[in-house]
Amino acid sequence: MAPDNTILAVSGNHEELEQLQRLFTESSWTLQVLGTLTEAKRWLKQNPVPVVLCAPQLPDGNWKGMLEVTEQIDPAPNLVVASRHADDRLWAEVLNLGGYDVLPLPAHASDMFRTLSGAWRNWKARSGVEALARLR
Repeated sequence: MAPDNTILAVSGNHEELEQLQRLFTESSWTLQVLGTLTEAKRWLKQNPVPVVLCAPQLPDGNWKGMLEVTEQIDPAPNLVVASRHADDRLWAEVLNLGGYDVLPLPAHASDMFRTLSGAWRNWKARSGVEALARLR
């Protein structure tokens, strides 16, 4: 079981994953990196996390497939799509389908951690409400 401060990053771009790992080394967050949707699906079954950071395209799928995977977890982690080609269309699509946000790349560390912290706080509040509802 992953701790509450773990973020899962999924991308087939190893250079982007290495850059993320460098940014996370001096943070209070733990970063788990995986390269495919299949790996992420398998990993998330054993290690639910509050936030998933996902590339728009993966070697075996895309962010929509990742959204489907996250929706099967209770409570569902927030999905943040990280893209070098973030535009209004992508933002609208991600938000309308249930994703949390789009993070334009390259991102400054402060912007990235602000987005991820917001997604984490939202998940924490939502998971508490869902837990109370299950008790009733």
